[in-house]
Amino acid sequence: MKSTGFFKAVIAFLLACVFIPGCAPPDNSPPNDITAPTAQVYPLDGSEISETVTVVVTFDEAMDPDTLILTGTLSDDCNTPSWNGTHEILSIEPATAWPPEGGNFNIECKDLAGNSVIPIDLNYTIDNTAPNATPLYANNSPIPHTAGVVIHFDDEMDIDSLSVDITPSGLDDGGNWSETTYINDTLTINPNTAWSGDQISLTIDCDDKTGHPVSQINLSYYILYGIVYTRGNGNDTNPGTATLPKLTIQAAIDLADSLYDTAEVHVAGNTIYSVSYQSGTHITLKEGISVYGGYNPSNWSDRNTTTYVTTISDSSATGGSTLSPNRAVSSGGVTVSTILDGFTINGGGGSCSSGIFGQNSASPTIQNCIIDGGSGTTSSYGIYLYSTNLSLLCSPVIQNCSINGGSGGSSSCGLYNNLAAPTVQNNTEINGGSGSTSTYGIYNNTSSEPVIQNNTLITGGNGGYSYGIYSTDADPDILSNQTISGGSGGQHSYGIYSKTNSVPTISGNTLISGGGGSTDSCAVYNYSYTDPTIQNNDTINGGSGNISYGIYCGSYSSAQVKDNDSINGGTGTTTSYGIYMDSSSSNLIDSNEIDGGSSGSSYGIYYSADNSNSSIIRNNKITGGNGSSNAYGVYIYFCSTPYVYNNVISGGTGPNTYGLFNEHSDTRIRNNTVGSGTGTTKASSVYLYENSGSNSHPNVDNNIMYTSGSSVNYCMVEDYAPSRSCTPASLLNNDFHGTGAVLYWDEYNDAALSAIGDINAKTFASDNVNENPSFDSGFYLTGSTPASVTTGGLNGAHSTALWNFTTDKDGDPRSPLDDTSTTGWSMGAYEY
Repeated sequence: MKSTGFFKAVIAFLLACVFIPGCAPPDNSPPNDITAPTAQVYPLDGSEISETVTVVVTFDEAMDPDTLILTGTLSDDCNTPSWNGTHEILSIEPATAWPPEGGNFNIECKDLAGNSVIPIDLNYTIDNTAPNATPLYANNSPIPHTAGVVIHFDDEMDIDSLSVDITPSGLDDGGNWSETTYINDTLTINPNTAWSGDQISLTIDCDDKTGHPVSQINLSYYILYGIVYTRGNGNDTNPGTATLPKLTIQAAIDLADSLYDTAEVHVAGNTIYSVSYQSGTHITLKEGISVYGGYNPSNWSDRNTTTYVTTISDSSATGGSTLSPNRAVSSGGVTVSTILDGFTINGGGGSCSSGIFGQNSASPTIQNCIIDGGSGTTSSYGIYLYSTNLSLLCSPVIQNCSINGGSGGSSSCGLYNNLAAPTVQNNTEINGGSGSTSTYGIYNNTSSEPVIQNNTLITGGNGGYSYGIYSTDADPDILSNQTISGGSGGQHSYGIYSKTNSVPTISGNTLISGGGGSTDSCAVYNYSYTDPTIQNNDTINGGSGNISYGIYCGSYSSAQVKDNDSINGGTGTTTSYGIYMDSSSSNLIDSNEIDGGSSGSSYGIYYSADNSNSSIIRNNKITGGNGSSNAYGVYIYFCSTPYVYNNVISGGTGPNTYGLFNEHSDTRIRNNTVGSGTGTTKASSVYLYENSGSNSHPNVDNNIMYTSGSSVNYCMVEDYAPSRSCTPASLLNNDFHGTGAVLYWDEYNDAALSAIGDINAKTFASDNVNENPSFDSGFYLTGSTPASVTTGGLNGAHSTALWNFTTDKDGDPRSPLDDTSTTGWSMGAYEY
């Protein structure tokens, strides 16, 4: 242990109290004292002491100086020991200096009553060296502009001996002392507020407590202001200032990370920064250190990422795997406060390549970048996010970028999410690239929950199978003001494709298109076991495949399709569907405008093979499109009991047009306004068909059925094979209207009914009328519509009816809703 300033003060005080020569000490011994005295020693036994320190022994009572016996190896090197005035404190000081090898004291003494103190044996080592100093920041290194200059000494220092000279002058607080290992062994020189200029120089002199001077300390530091600079002609031995920049981006990141919790790296443009994942020289982001490209290489005040292109390219030509691709930039364990901004980033080669790879808690903000996945021979990814569990979820913000999946030999993907929840917004384009087998604009896998919004274009690229957004076991939110296209797949193109436990929300998009594929194309394809919500989108278009779909809902899918402005089947070569539902369950198709598209056969809605659950088709405007052979507004095939109500339906245009075609289904068809379409060969408003399976008996109530075809027109057709039946369970309170039309055609019995009374004479029919419904351009009933239509329908809220709706297509209440009124609802989709 070192001697202290406090100890020297004690020595000075005690020496002032030394016994005055010639005076006898008082006899303070108590009578009959038989207790041995005790003593305390400073410095403690075993301590390291300076060569000039005084050893002080303090007894608990007055001692007899004449009984003092001092021996030991150090006893020959000391002056005559001295006592204080009461003979309780003994001081032993060196004659000149204690010997460098150290030694020991043995002290014996008695109190005034003759009781002996337990012999005191002291051993000391000697400190006779000058102190050493270690600065926290090495000489000629950079320091933050607000950081203190910290110097650690290996001894207790004499704070009064400190001398500090700093250039420029007047910037510091003079220095403050603290204890790390010894008293006053750490000096901190803080700036008054902040260092200024590019560089500071310090000269420091100081002695330790024993008077040994430290070798003069001369330090020079470069001052950083929260920014480390990198330029193509820099040097990684430089301090990273604007005038002495680093050469590599990683060296600048590492320096900033060593000095700051939060800082920036500024990178000069017109330079390609070549890195290699295989050589370990790729860029690794670090928390709080944001990296900005695009600076004018001749100055740092001018930044333009287009003019001063800053490129990071991975040169790896081998290696890379699906779970660990080659990469130009790597990220892990950083938050959105870490920003990567203003770079062109290119993946390399090898088996699997990526521009940016983020793993486990990789959540930076990636913005204003152009990113390409490279040319991996198996696969390539623009950005690849991979988490191993939910506690390490990757959730970056990706914005204002252009991302391309690259040219992977088999597959390529713009953005791949595995157990990731990025916010993907305001990007100009996310393109699946040109992989030969499959390409994906965005691929969401394994519980990923991305928010995808306000992107100008997301497209699937041009693989054999191309997907704008692909999800499996994922719940993406696909929102707001973006165009999503399936691209130009050689066989299949899908704007949005979901499968296996995916629950996507697709809302507010400007255009979702299936693109083009030689086999099929689909804007929104729900393969199986998916529960999508598809609402408030401007345009959903099936694209131009051989078969095209606006929306496809596969087996065990429960879709909520609501309030979309336009759902169009596209321009399939053979067949087009606005909405196709196959073996799906409990779909809600509500308040959309749906067109079957333009194809050989076109369908506004095709609903097939659901014998277990009931879907609802309500409040829509539906047209069959333009089928060169057949056009169907709504086609229902082999379903149990779907509900179709409050829709305005038209069969579309083509040789054969059908407003609502019902086959082998007990459909509830109520309060619809159904037009036959403009078929040039045959046009039918409601067509009931039974050719196989058990008989079907739909309810057809409160509808307006009108025809407008140019050839043979039917308001309603009942068409069935021998021994089959599709006779309605009820045909109540409908308006059959059509100039020159057959009101009801029983095709098997070859019975054409043109008088409404013949229809009402059927056992299942009553209160049907043949009146002109008089629509305006929006199919609202006008004042010239007969009351038998405006108030002649059934009351679906009546206790004997109890239909599952009480409003019209606009959501206005049907009237009346009570059980006693004799007035019924309006027929058709709108309440008058």
